[in-house]
Amino acid sequence: MLAKPIFTLSLFVLVCVVNRGIHAETFNGPTVLSEQSFEELIIIGPADLKNIRAESLTVTGPLKFHRIEVSGKTTVTGPMSGLEGNFENVIVNGPFRAKKLKIRTLDVTGPAALARFTFLGDAKINGPLEAKHGHFQNLKAGSEEGGKSISFYDVTAKNMTVRRGKKEEIITLAGRTEITGEITFESEKGRIETIGNNVKVKESVQN
Repeated sequence: MLAKPIFTLSLFVLVCVVNRGIHAETFNGPTVLSEQSFEELIIIGPADLKNIRAESLTVTGPLKFHRIEVSGKTTVTGPMSGLEGNFENVIVNGPFRAKKLKIRTLDVTGPAALARFTFLGDAKINGPLEAKHGHFQNLKAGSEEGGKSISFYDVTAKNMTVRRGKKEEIITLAGRTEITGEITFESEKGRIETIGNNVKVKESVQN
């Protein structure tokens, strides 16, 4: 009487293992995927992803996305752009342009343009930043050239650090932008420009 349940349980475990293995995939060359789920997704070449879920994502090449969810690490070597993404940890070596994002941590080497976003943790952008209608927790941004490399419109942020640049760093804040914590300029020579009467800056620190 006990043999049948034991056999059934063993078969169930085997099926689960096989199914999990199916969802780990590597693609070479231009890749277009939609309506699929993966454990580990690796793409070497340009990628166009729509309605994709993955535990981890690695792309060596340009990435375009629409409605994507990655519960673990995302690494992109190349430009990344898209609409509607839910990410945990993102590393981009290239330009990053996206709308409707929810991200825990971000590390970008290159320019970034973001709209309608929420960051739950740290964001680091080694390049110019244009941000609209979103929220940062702790942000470190700015380009090596300096100048007017950071602009916010209707953005809230807690603490912000501006990278040292060759020229005086200038932050442009507009709309209903609000910085609730400290703004720190690594160079000690940065300044803040505000547009309109609705910008709120609690505290500025030159460090």
